Amino acid sequence: MWSQPDDGTISGTTQPSDISPQTSFYDHILSVIPNNIIRPFLEGNVLSLLLLAFAIGIGLSKLPESENKAIVVKGLLGLQDLLFLLIRGLIWTTINMNGCAAFILVTSLFVMQNGGTPLTIGTILLWILISVISAVGNAGVPMGCFFLTLSLMSGISAPVVILGIILPIYTIIDMVETAENVWSDSCVCAMTDHDLR
Repeated sequence: MWSQPDDGTISGTTQPSDISPQTSFYDHILSVIPNNIIRPFLEGNVLSLLLLAFAIGIGLSKLPESENKAIVVKGLLGLQDLLFLLIRGLIWTTINMNGCAAFILVTSLFVMQNGGTPLTIGTILLWILISVISAVGNAGVPMGCFFLTLSLMSGISAPVVILGIILPIYTIIDMVETAENVWSDSCVCAMTDHDLR
């Protein structure tokens, strides 16, 4: 005969004690207030960053008009411009891997064509996008593009044995890729230098 458990619970149900306590609205508001200036940047807490920026802006607006206020404002604006240039430079020197992107595209199309994959306009456009995105995350090491292309071709079950044809002359191809990548990065440096003047 089936009997009721002593604690009054039914098997398969969740006990109220098992449920984790919910964060109260008050605790959530307190978590927005940063303990120090560095913490919001390390944790990526957008609300804390906005609160910090608001507090700094209010503080600057309440300063009396003086030479010190002008110096502080000018310093903050200069820091903002410097951060913008650094971020833009880092992004574009990372993205401008034109030589690697060209190698991935041409080699991938070569392998797929020789493996019997039909190359339509849609396929070519898709692989242009894949090549550009893959080149952004490519490691800056010798033969990095070769092994990246190898992994991409393995992912679509293409005949990677065909890449063996390219391997004996890849050193020369790698030199051309590197030259093109350096040229692209130099263009970004020239653009950044132009903006600084």
